Amino acid sequence: MGKAMLGLLLGFAEEELDARRSDWRAAQRKAAERGVFPSRTPIGYLRAEANGEGRGRLVPDPETAPLVRELFQARAAGASLGSCATRLMEAVPGRGWSLATVTHLFANPVYLGKIVHGEDIYVEGAHEPLVDERIWTLAQRSGTRNPRTGSIAGKGVLLGLVRCAGCGHRLTMFASGPPGKRIANYTCRRRRASGVCPAPVSAQVARLDALVEPEIEKRARAGALDLEHMLDDLYQAQTAYAAASRELDHFLAGALVSQLGPELYAREVTRRREAVNAAADAYRDALDAEDAVSALDQSGIEARREIARQLIESVSLRKATRGRWQPIEERVEIVWREPT
Repeated sequence: MGKAMLGLLLGFAEEELDARRSDWRAAQRKAAERGVFPSRTPIGYLRAEANGEGRGRLVPDPETAPLVRELFQARAAGASLGSCATRLMEAVPGRGWSLATVTHLFANPVYLGKIVHGEDIYVEGAHEPLVDERIWTLAQRSGTRNPRTGSIAGKGVLLGLVRCAGCGHRLTMFASGPPGKRIANYTCRRRRASGVCPAPVSAQVARLDALVEPEIEKRARAGALDLEHMLDDLYQAQTAYAAASRELDHFLAGALVSQLGPELYAREVTRRREAVNAAADAYRDALDAEDAVSALDQSGIEARREIARQLIESVSLRKATRGRWQPIEERVEIVWREPT
């Protein structure tokens, strides 16, 4: 009997908890509709104290808002997350500025003037933004944009371009050999979620790059690099990202959970957010391409890789059929882009 009573009381407690959660969510939604941010006040903002309609809304903090703008500008220009965290620890000590916290700061749409909270709370223009859409998007880039100069990471002009003829996946890079004499290689990962590659390949980076780099330099000097096409790609990527963002905004602003049901509503929100993320990735890639080509006078590996991406349609590497000493020329197929 005691177990039965305990189960009954736990059932009542669970119903009460669900009701409290629902009430709290409704209160957060109503606050967001009034422009009140329904969570902890983010750095760079203060809560409006004046009585009236604007009470509780976010307003720029005169002390920390310039710091947030400075950090977004630095991150957009290529500063690492570590350097941004260090700057925050110096300016606002005692807050525990980890890399995860700084990553969340840069990904927070609150700095665009939006309230995005959970799956069903979205308000556009709720408060004054601290950064514009371009700077915010640039700050989302993963890692650091500064060229890496490690013995392995600083090699591989065709990294991201060359694919395995056996499975069609892009080749990754790894080092082999004893310390101090390690050799960079393009290689197929072989095992993936989609299955096992039937003919995994591998080739030394130096040999494959040496095969294509003279032709890359020749075509680049001959004017085959289509800068106008790159600018058009950038425009198209920017337009697609803006369209996907507007589609998500309109859906969140107009659709109601009560009309669609929670499951369908969640699926539609997820689908639209995935489309926004994909468009944002393409937009960032186009911005990276623009930045790299703007610095073609430099000899950095990133600029050289970008030139290769603009000139080469595809590179396919086949598995050796006559042993490890088979010439690389017999195993590779390169498709060059036709100049327009």
